[in-house]
Amino acid sequence: MTPNGKVIWHNGGTSGFGAFVGFSPDKHVGVVVLTNEENHGMPESLALWIFDWILDNPPVDYVAASFERAKTKYAASEKVFAKPAHPRSFQPLTGLEGDFANDSFGKASLAKDGDSLVLTLKATDAQLALDPWDGDIFTVRVLPTGRYAPVAESNGPMPLGFAQFQTSQEGKLDLLRLTSEDGQTYLFRREAAAAP
Repeated sequence: MTPNGKVIWHNGGTSGFGAFVGFSPDKHVGVVVLTNEENHGMPESLALWIFDWILDNPPVDYVAASFERAKTKYAASEKVFAKPAHPRSFQPLTGLEGDFANDSFGKASLAKDGDSLVLTLKATDAQLALDPWDGDIFTVRVLPTGRYAPVAESNGPMPLGFAQFQTSQEGKLDLLRLTSEDGQTYLFRREAAAAP
């Protein structure tokens, strides 16, 4: 509710994109803002400013409020992703490579790349770097390759989440769980090697 009327709205963000959709039932007008940048508050700042202008509301500095929220979120992320002072060691990365599959992302291949692993999503060619963090836990970031270079740049230096290898019922490290910063998880299962 604003001082001069109701605004029904929702914002959203998919890695590298931001959105706002809103409607003023009193004025029968809607505002949609779509961006090709990570959502740090710009779409709603612009849209709410437009609604305030339409509804003749007193001015509000939405940009300053969004900036403060973004700084708070960034500081919290820095704490979450800070490397432990004494990280646990993990087995060599060799042997973890192979083909994996996930119900949402489809088939993926995991390969060693220096001190990291790279998970390539075959349907899109997106590449995710898994960097050692603490024991069997890795941080995950989008690599700036191909059409995903702008997404990686928009994401900034902070990882997207964590990855962890887990043991299957057969006692092998055949499960790879990716967890985004917002808690969404994706389980990749190792696919059996094709018979020769």
